[in-house]
Amino acid sequence: MLFKTTRARLAMVLVASGLLGACASVSPSKVDVKLPETAPVQKITSYTQALRNLGLMTEIYDTGALKIQSNPIGDNTGTAMATGGEIPKDITEMIKSALNSIGGNVVFIPYDPAFIQNQMATGYSNFDKKLIPDVVVSGGITEFDRGLETRGSGVDLGAEGEVPLKVPVPSNRIGLDYSNQTKTGLARITLDFNLLDFRTMAGIARMNTVNTMEVTKALSEKEIGVTLFGPTFGSKGSVKKVQGRHNAVRLLVEASMIQMVGKNLAIPYWRLIDDDAQSDEVVLSAVKKSYYRMNDFQRNHNVQQWLYLHGYDCPVTGNLDDATRAAIKQFRPAAVVEKSVDVDTFVQLYLSIPIDEKTLGRRMTLTSIIQAQAAPAPAPAPQVAAPTEGPYAHLSAEERRIKSTEAMIEAGRNFRQRNYGKASEYFAENLKILPSPETYFYLGLCQKEMKDEAGAAATLLEGTVKFPQDPLLWKSLGLLEYEKGDIGSARKSLAETLRLSPDDRQAKFLLDRLDTGNRM
Repeated sequence: MLFKTTRARLAMVLVASGLLGACASVSPSKVDVKLPETAPVQKITSYTQALRNLGLMTEIYDTGALKIQSNPIGDNTGTAMATGGEIPKDITEMIKSALNSIGGNVVFIPYDPAFIQNQMATGYSNFDKKLIPDVVVSGGITEFDRGLETRGSGVDLGAEGEVPLKVPVPSNRIGLDYSNQTKTGLARITLDFNLLDFRTMAGIARMNTVNTMEVTKALSEKEIGVTLFGPTFGSKGSVKKVQGRHNAVRLLVEASMIQMVGKNLAIPYWRLIDDDAQSDEVVLSAVKKSYYRMNDFQRNHNVQQWLYLHGYDCPVTGNLDDATRAAIKQFRPAAVVEKSVDVDTFVQLYLSIPIDEKTLGRRMTLTSIIQAQAAPAPAPAPQVAAPTEGPYAHLSAEERRIKSTEAMIEAGRNFRQRNYGKASEYFAENLKILPSPETYFYLGLCQKEMKDEAGAAATLLEGTVKFPQDPLLWKSLGLLEYEKGDIGSARKSLAETLRLSPDDRQAKFLLDRLDTGNRM
């Protein structure tokens, strides 16, 4: 009996030691909490890609540069101060980030007088080479309605009863209580923006946006309790969720900047926001007005450019030839084509130009063609060495110069008439007489227009070998490789272009896209 008692005491000592150890682990002096750690991530919103695509759209539509600045813009309702920051007090930085994300032909110019004055005071800078804005964004958060709608719902249940028991207990009653409560609240945020002409500081008519967004907060509570023979135990849980007000403001800012830039440049920006987005009447009106201001030649010239961007290989001459008529009918069978297209076809062609890298490549090729057509007939470069063999090797320098001039005049005449086959013959002949970088460039352009991309690539490559210091040949070769999807070769050719001509914006733009992998 003594032995059993001793063992029982020993067991109690062991249990007590364990309890003391457990109590030590929950000592108030050792209380701690672990915080979750997250790595920084890039802020991606519903409009991040739309902003980038807007820059691409400005390049494809060849809008020209838009230099835009933003005034300091914030909360005009006073709610940010009253609620301790429930909505942002200042949204200027959000606007800067949105505008600077567009790229393409949109140039963002920050407004920071203190910085400029300080730099001038230190002698580091002056106003030389500073860009002057075309337009200025003004506006603010104009509405924040918190209690638009409040709803609540809930369920409360309870039941109890007595159970006859023969054993002694504190109470013979049992009970059950259940509660489920839900409350929701709706708020609305509205942002107004206007576009001002920087030169006059007057508002530009109809260049404004008013966008609103609803945000919700909700509270849900559940509770269950059980009473069993006296003791009561149960469980209670609650959750409160609030849609981010600051995130909603950022979305409104980005959507508004897309609208403002798109309206000002009269391009179909809504295609970038949503497939079901409605077209903007301001842009539609601007396109229709431009149609009625143009003569037939101007309309046809624009239509031919847009058809080319759509993938139709019709000439860009301003003359409504058979190839152009066929392309128009293929695009829109219901089109009315007389001296020029009808207004509906004109608008549809303009609004539906594809927005992708391939179309950007066609735009750059189209720009080269138009510039070449507007330029005078190319003349041979007199400093280029004459070939030492071939049918013209026996001619004197003066005789070669005369023949070269004759060949280039004929080549230029046929080129402007878009008779690329005949023009290429004269350009190829001139390479035998007196080769020059210009001749290689125009011959490659003729071959490309005749769909002989392999021949064009071979011509331009030969030109870069014979004239390795000519940036135009390298850029033309890089552009052709870019269109064909030969990324490695395109990167090398464009890099060489920038080495020879560091200020070439077109080459830099394409190389940046290749380096960032931003090809669609």
